[in-house]
Amino acid sequence: MSTAWGHHQPADLTLKPGEPYYVIADKKLIIREQQISDNEGTFKNAKKVIYQGKYTFGMNLTLQDGNLETKHKHRFYRKTGETLTGKIETLNLQPLAEQMRKVHMGSFKKTEETAATDPRKCEGQPWFQDLTDSPQGIKNGDWIYYQKLGGKVTSIGKNYQYKTVFLHEDTVPEDFRACRDSDQPCPRCALFGMTDERDNVPGLKGRFKASTLVNAEKLNDSCGDNESTITLKEGEPHRPNFRVWKKIAENVEVARQLFLPIQGTPKPNKRDDPDSAYYLKKLGMIAGAKEYIHTSLTMASLVKLIEKVDRYRTLKDVFGASIKAEVQKLEYSHDLRAYAHVAKEGLEFTGTLGAENCSPEEVAALTLLLEHNLSGHGFKIGLGKSFGLGSVISRIDKIRIRRKTDYTWHTLHSAEGSPVAMLIQEHHDIGAALETLSVAAHLKNLNRTEGSGDRRPLPLPPDGYWKKFSKGILPRE
Repeated sequence: MSTAWGHHQPADLTLKPGEPYYVIADKKLIIREQQISDNEGTFKNAKKVIYQGKYTFGMNLTLQDGNLETKHKHRFYRKTGETLTGKIETLNLQPLAEQMRKVHMGSFKKTEETAATDPRKCEGQPWFQDLTDSPQGIKNGDWIYYQKLGGKVTSIGKNYQYKTVFLHEDTVPEDFRACRDSDQPCPRCALFGMTDERDNVPGLKGRFKASTLVNAEKLNDSCGDNESTITLKEGEPHRPNFRVWKKIAENVEVARQLFLPIQGTPKPNKRDDPDSAYYLKKLGMIAGAKEYIHTSLTMASLVKLIEKVDRYRTLKDVFGASIKAEVQKLEYSHDLRAYAHVAKEGLEFTGTLGAENCSPEEVAALTLLLEHNLSGHGFKIGLGKSFGLGSVISRIDKIRIRRKTDYTWHTLHSAEGSPVAMLIQEHHDIGAALETLSVAAHLKNLNRTEGSGDRRPLPLPPDGYWKKFSKGILPRE
């Protein structure tokens, strides 16, 4: 139990670390002045606590009473009788130089509101901590934050933020980790290739090849019209210039550069965050592959959204009066927005994909993903996927197969009918594999794009994550 009292320590009481005291604490576990005693009978219904020491907080616990306008002076704790055990990632205990090579927690920067009461002189330096046995490191009796998953302590830190340090590969369940032995590859590694982590053992060369996808239209680009004026932090209002791409023959716009709204940064470094959807709450293992929903977003609706975002000046413009008054006046950080080259819906690209020495099951799996009409499957690529950008579907126009009998190439072309239908008709083993995959249970959960129940509106983010950010401003059906 972390507690503190106000400005004055009782004059007749000298606090000693590790010694028991009897206190009255409020609902927030705050002990007010004159509510602590070394005598059990001083207060009715008093709680027994142990004195830890002076209240410190922040990076490496370097801040104390008076810094950042805090009024806490002392910290106490209460023993529960539970012994905590676990396996601490060695990264937690490595020297700063080694930590800096492997993890980055962001650069420290003072805020305008707290700069006057913040004595730290590490502006612009990365957030790292020292848990070694150095003089600045961890010592017996230090206050430590910890993360517990699956009943075991997995990492520790000198402040709440840094207790989450871990290696992301440790969050992947054993059965889903990357293959490390090329003699026993999974179906995916067997097709796309892999490296072998054993000494002096070559990896496995992939059998998949792909060309660049290109659009055959001849385009010209120019500076587009933009009436919006935005204000970047520490800068004057200005009007961004964007490029526009049009077909030369028809003078029709097919793509433009846009200044996207702020996208909520994922929180994969917060393994025990109750609002995070990345990790299973009790085990801390990754919940599964990320899925982006396909939406009915169009270039026109996106431009309207961006024009509205360009007018934001404060967080009140975004969230309205529902947020705290002191937060409403904070600037909307236009400098956190990203530029994107956005293609208009319906634009087509072509290319060639190929695979060598494939089994019927491998050909069937590739066909199922690449031929949209078989499963309604769609892909997500590029920036702004959470806003509905990047939805791509594909179709197969031509199939070329090298026959096993004479090693000559045989072409199935869409001009003669559906190349996929011809493939199934001529190669029954591939057709059988396709049928098996088509009825597999996992196919129901593929990232589908069509059908009354498949094209869904963009959902609101979970509670506690960009609260109410998208309510009323994102395009919906």
